[in-house]
Amino acid sequence: MNQINLIEDTSKIGLPVYRYKNIYLHSKYDPLKEAQRFVEKKYEAASLQILIGYGNGYIYEELKNKIKKDEKIIVIDSFISPNIADSSLNEFTHQAIQDFLNQHIKVTDSINLLISINYEKIIEDSPELQLFVKSLNDRIRSNQITENTITYFISQWNENYLKNLKYAYNDHSIRELFSEKNLPVVVASGGPSLTKQLDLVKQYRESIILIAAGTTINSLLSQGIKPDLVVSVDGGEVNYQHFKDLKITDFPLIYCPTVHYGIRENFKHAYYCFLTMEEQLIPHYEKYANDSVETLIGGSSVANVAYNLALFLTNGPVALIGQDLAFTDGFTHAKGNLNRIENKNTEMLLREGYYGDLVKTNGVFLQMKEAFEFIQSKLLAHNRSYNCTEGGLNIESFQNIPFCEFLKTYAQKPVEIQYSYPTVEENLTSYRRQLLKDIQQYEGIIILFERALKVLKSNVSKVSYEEQVLKKLEKIDSKIKKEIQDTNLSYAFSTINLHVLRYFRSSKNASREEEFALSFKQSEYMYEEMLKVTRQTVDILNTLKEEV
Repeated sequence: MNQINLIEDTSKIGLPVYRYKNIYLHSKYDPLKEAQRFVEKKYEAASLQILIGYGNGYIYEELKNKIKKDEKIIVIDSFISPNIADSSLNEFTHQAIQDFLNQHIKVTDSINLLISINYEKIIEDSPELQLFVKSLNDRIRSNQITENTITYFISQWNENYLKNLKYAYNDHSIRELFSEKNLPVVVASGGPSLTKQLDLVKQYRESIILIAAGTTINSLLSQGIKPDLVVSVDGGEVNYQHFKDLKITDFPLIYCPTVHYGIRENFKHAYYCFLTMEEQLIPHYEKYANDSVETLIGGSSVANVAYNLALFLTNGPVALIGQDLAFTDGFTHAKGNLNRIENKNTEMLLREGYYGDLVKTNGVFLQMKEAFEFIQSKLLAHNRSYNCTEGGLNIESFQNIPFCEFLKTYAQKPVEIQYSYPTVEENLTSYRRQLLKDIQQYEGIIILFERALKVLKSNVSKVSYEEQVLKKLEKIDSKIKKEIQDTNLSYAFSTINLHVLRYFRSSKNASREEEFALSFKQSEYMYEEMLKVTRQTVDILNTLKEEV
């Protein structure tokens, strides 16, 4: 905690109030009434109530009495250690704040931020609180980007996953790669600074493992550089356009089964992995796969996944190049990348750069930066993680060194790569048998959703669920929960669950009838959307069955 000289005073009604310089943290007349008025004005229903400024605790106590049972309070104060049961932060380093946010804030959380009375002025004297507020705003922006991405792509990801199942029998896990574990690995990303590093890549090419992060493959190939591996995890049609003209036979693809289904077709050899956010798909995938499944932490970009893969493949040093996370020289990507455009957006964020300067970035890049920092911290990889971009945004806890220095230190002898390409005779009979099982199971789930909707709409009361309706729905829900285990449906329902948690929240003064109407609408939305997704899944599986 910051050592600030707080003076304890007494209010007119005899309650203690802190004073900092000439600023009272509560009313010097009646802090209880003031807290009541403040909370009444500032409170909004949200899963997380984040209160900056504890003071003497009057606002916190009022807020605690106000919140609903499914809401939580987080209290942040760099002057005073709040003696509370709810979550609070005691250390204000960059890493401690990121760890705290990772632990307490989920993508599905709605947030109501309350800054205590006069704390806006006090924040000016607290670098710790300034860092927290900036980090919180970055996280809120990052979570919104994640939510928008999931909402936009989940249908495509589910289709990709199902259509990539036909490769599960022949492809193998990333654990089959490389037996040598101390090789130097370079992860090439598509930032503008990549161009200046390519001559060094060519010079030391035989002495490093080179991983191309996604669309960076085109920048490398345009310069006659072949990577050892190319990683692709993006499921969108735009990503596929970067790969559609490639026919690669001499190095493999590393992919998640949710990647665009057209990309896998352009590689003779491939290895699969899953991201932690996709782990719920693993039990279903294992019904089709010939090998065990490895997971990577991943992040918000393919470069995050490529970095995590590098740490998985080697115990040796890992270097990032082309990882600007900023608009270096005003451009988005390196030369040769189809995404390269000149950025003309003036609404940029200024953050600390590689050289300690301020660089222009945005919320998407900041999200990637946080993912690098989280992976490095989670895997205790500080001592072997090097940012050799020589420009762009600074990534906390990475060692910043010139790329030539990294190569001279670690790339001193040729490396020999021996891929493991196990061959498995494709078992179409087994594959088709599993498809038929899935189709039959999902058709049964469709019947359950249809039945649930019929029962729900039979409820006559406008203020509560009738007892017989509740009993029937509970019985159906129990069957649905059992049936969707070990299927892809829990993953396919991600957006539905996210929207239910975030958007079906009652207002603070809702009547009993309004509360019930919202609950009814939530249940109806959930059943209808899940029914629609299950039907779409069956349509795709039937198409796959016919293709066999």
